[in-house]
Amino acid sequence: MTEGHHAFVLNVGGVDLLQPPELFRDTFAQRRTLFCQHIFEARFLDILGGLLRRADWTQNGVQGLLFRKTEDPARVGGAISLALRRPALMRWVEQVTGCETLVTASGRVQQIEANPDNELEWHSDLWEPARRIGITINLGEDPYEGGKFELRDRHGVLSEHRHVERGSALLFDVGPKYQHRVLPVTSGGPRRVYAGWFYKAGA
Repeated sequence: MTEGHHAFVLNVGGVDLLQPPELFRDTFAQRRTLFCQHIFEARFLDILGGLLRRADWTQNGVQGLLFRKTEDPARVGGAISLALRRPALMRWVEQVTGCETLVTASGRVQQIEANPDNELEWHSDLWEPARRIGITINLGEDPYEGGKFELRDRHGVLSEHRHVERGSALLFDVGPKYQHRVLPVTSGGPRRVYAGWFYKAGA
């Protein structure tokens, strides 16, 4: 499990940057991930949770890799995407990760039920080449086992993480040198996360 950091907080009207980006550059450079705890102001998280409890879900797949459900329509996913697009946060992410200028962010809320055969195998997210930094945010209210995220390069696994805390986020590199996967959820859950990306120019 990766070490969590209190780095930034999203609220209804803006973002509070709690720590300067240079504190996290070495961590990201080594692991190509950064785990951030408590990224939502409590009232904002309560609003999002209420919307998800009333949400409708559509079953879909990921290029034949696994089956999952996606929030439809994307009310919570849309609200989080807007929050992540705040310029101050995008500049902060650029400085932490050393990536190119980020121009937008987008994603959606997905959930995966417990099923030992339902695994997201090693892959890259670069079928949209403007994707630069990935982000997953835990929005689930029920604990689960399994569902571990792993990121690797050609030398082996660099980082692994399992979302436990509601309102926590994982930033990760989706550059051409890296692949990631999500192991099956074995019990409990579902694993419910916002899955999205920060995009460089050309999105």
